[in-house]
Amino acid sequence: MQLGLAGKVVLVTGASTTIGRATALAFADEGAHVAVGYHTNLKAAEETVAEAERRGATAITWRLDLGDPGSLHAAVGQVRDRLGPISVLVNNAVRWPDWPEPGELFETAPPERFTTSVTANLEGTGRRGHPHQRRHAGLHPR
Repeated sequence: MQLGLAGKVVLVTGASTTIGRATALAFADEGAHVAVGYHTNLKAAEETVAEAERRGATAITWRLDLGDPGSLHAAVGQVRDRLGPISVLVNNAVRWPDWPEPGELFETAPPERFTTSVTANLEGTGRRGHPHQRRHAGLHPR
């Protein structure tokens, strides 16, 4: 499937494993330059980059901590400097502080865990990433 993304820069958060990895590789198959975002699993992120490169894409890793407001700005700058203006941002990463207790359900998690997660996930790549997208990828408020 050709989506017109050849040569475009795509950031995928949480791209070292599972759905994020598959997403990054799908963009690589389209000929996009792929920035593989990860938080702690650099080895898996590097494996995703290697596979994207085997498929003919240019790819890099970049570290993102959704709980750190400056982390996204630093990562966006790094990716822009290395690959060019960012056209697509896929918000795949999720921050969920602390591992849940065995059997713990999302809806029964302690309120502070839920609040930290929602704030980091919405403020992290979502809210802080949009000004960059508007300036560099042609997205404009309507």
